[in-house]
Amino acid sequence: MGKNRTEKYMIPFLISALGGVCIASPLFLKLDSKVANYNAAFEYRNEQELLRTELEERSKTSKKTRETGLVLAAPTLTLTDYLDDSKNIPTLRKTDLNRYKKGQKVWVFDASDKCSGMILNKKFISKHHDSTTCENIPDAVYRSPKNKE
Repeated sequence: MGKNRTEKYMIPFLISALGGVCIASPLFLKLDSKVANYNAAFEYRNEQELLRTELEERSKTSKKTRETGLVLAAPTLTLTDYLDDSKNIPTLRKTDLNRYKKGQKVWVFDASDKCSGMILNKKFISKHHDSTTCENIPDAVYRSPKNKE
C-alpha cells in the first residue's frame, strides 16, 4: 500500500510552517532596534575615525609650517579679537601684512564676520578711512550672510 493521508501532506505542511516562522521571527527577535543601534554605532565610529584623521593631518600641517617658517595665506583675514568700531581702528602686525603678495587683495573681517577693511600692497586700508573699501567684495569671499551690511 502507498502513503497514508498524513504522510502525503507532511512536506507541504513543514514548508508552510517554516515560512510562517520566518514571517513571525521579527516579533520574537526584535531586530529593528538592534539594526538601528548597529547602524548608529557604525556611523559614529566612521565619523570619529574621520575626525581623528583630520586632526592628525592638521597636526602634520601645522608642524610642517612651524619647521619651515612658511605662513599660510588666504583670500581673507579674520581678526578674532576685534569688533568693528570707528573709534578703535585695528592695527595689523607686520607679519600679517607680509604674508600676502604685493598686488594681492585680501579682505579683512572682524569677529562678527563684518568687513573691516582690505589689505592691498601690504598695507591695511580701513573702511573708516575709505568708504569704498568694503564695497566690491566678491561673492566667493563671503563666508556667511552676516558679511553683507
